[in-house]
Amino acid sequence: EVHGALDADREIRATRVELKSSLDEYEVTGFIEGVAGDTFTINDLIVNFAGAAVDTEEDAPLAAGMYVDVAAADAPVGGTLTATEVEEEDHLPGAAPGQRAEIQGIVTSLEPGSQFVLNGVTVQYGPNTEFEDGSVASIVVNAEVEVEGTFDANRVLQAREIEFERELNIRITAP
Repeated sequence: EVHGALDADREIRATRVELKSSLDEYEVTGFIEGVAGDTFTINDLIVNFAGAAVDTEEDAPLAAGMYVDVAAADAPVGGTLTATEVEEEDHLPGAAPGQRAEIQGIVTSLEPGSQFVLNGVTVQYGPNTEFEDGSVASIVVNAEVEVEGTFDANRVLQAREIEFERELNIRITAP
């Protein structure tokens, strides 16, 4: 079982890897990139939802941009996962205007107007933003950061502080 975040190269930067002796269910969570008939894609994985129980807000059809949790009984075959359940999730629970948040992850894109995307969240920084272990010049694609701030009416996180994660050297010895 792998937990982590996608970087700008669409590779998973694992934060935890756990060996499972057996799996009774396979699961993937992410944003739907495109829907074609009874299939959609998440991070280049094709998901066939033809026989799946689908649960979306207000019974809306599955569409690009939705954040979903997909369950399957078997591993993907030939790059296609056959879903048993697809459930729309709220990617930013509690991201109401004025809500404070702390988000840690990998910068996946730089946006115009002093903005970047972190774990699917648009972050806005400005002259009052405090920087720790870096500066504005340190905001680059694939940088690991932690952002503290408050959501505005457009669900953009207005950064109060941006901290750059330092690289750690870790040695693991195992069979």
